Amino acid sequence: IGSVRVMKSLWICFLHIAALNSFAVAQPVFDRLGGNPEFLRLEGYSGIAVISTLLIYLLAAPVFTVSVIATLRWRSMLKSAQFVFATSAMLLFGLALNLILKWLQWQFNLLQLGVPGFLLAATSLPLAIGGAWLYRRFEWPGQLLSIAAIGTILFPMSFLSKPAMQAEIFGLVPKRSIGDQAENPVPIVVVAFDGLCAMSLLNERHEIDAVRYPAFAKLSKHSNFYRNATSVHCRTSQAMPAILTGQFPDAGKTSPIESNHPQNLFRLLHDSGQFEMTVFEPLTRLCPPELRVLEKHLSHLEQALELTSILAKVYLATTLPDDFDLLQLHVPRIWFGFVPDEPG
Repeated sequence: IGSVRVMKSLWICFLHIAALNSFAVAQPVFDRLGGNPEFLRLEGYSGIAVISTLLIYLLAAPVFTVSVIATLRWRSMLKSAQFVFATSAMLLFGLALNLILKWLQWQFNLLQLGVPGFLLAATSLPLAIGGAWLYRRFEWPGQLLSIAAIGTILFPMSFLSKPAMQAEIFGLVPKRSIGDQAENPVPIVVVAFDGLCAMSLLNERHEIDAVRYPAFAKLSKHSNFYRNATSVHCRTSQAMPAILTGQFPDAGKTSPIESNHPQNLFRLLHDSGQFEMTVFEPLTRLCPPELRVLEKHLSHLEQALELTSILAKVYLATTLPDDFDLLQLHVPRIWFGFVPDEPG
């Protein structure tokens, strides 16, 4: 009977730590990665590596904690086992509270009102201690955690249900173009100058200034210049998909990747089989992945470890207070679509 009680207690420990970890760590990480699918497209992580990374953030903390608790109980160190569980639960609960307080800071502009972020983060400590006292004193906090453990299933399901994630992880390609061909295929060049104001190119007659910009003036002599044309969005990540698809931006598809915009000009030209394409996209990821020439030469394990490390830095940088720079945490440049920093 005693062994059955220990096993049940270990299961409850795992369930409650997993519930706290899913809200404090896993869900925020899933949210950060789910909001940046172009990062996965750019880096080319395998589906196995991404799934492995998700499992690490979802199960590593509860499995490790329960393993330590089981080892201490096996050595009859019950007080130490209880201390490990209480400390782990309080730490995770404090992280969850810190996320809530950080959201409140952003929602109500508390930083501009003079409330330092470090003060809000410090507030989560006594609240976490109070939560630990309630957990030991009453049964209902434990019951709530048992119910909240469903998050360990719902959060990854929600993450994997996104079409962009399904395309990057499982290779589930959305509906593509109908494969029409041009009757008279001619060379096509599309160049987008991000942030270039057309008015700065004009002279006092509202024509291309040939003195300052001779190349643009030469181009204008053999082309049509639409002075009043403008994009439909102020952000490049939304304006470029609109240009290449001919559709207004969709508020539910903020990431500029092909899985969100399958009917784009790149895909249409590629599927026609009539063009050799050379594409450079510093910000968007609308080009067909078949044209990708940069592939990772790392094993699945190395990719998972690299992705885990990057997401850890992203999590800490977006979770810690803005005025807390003691650890000098910096999100890697590749997270934003830039080339990695050169060593040294």
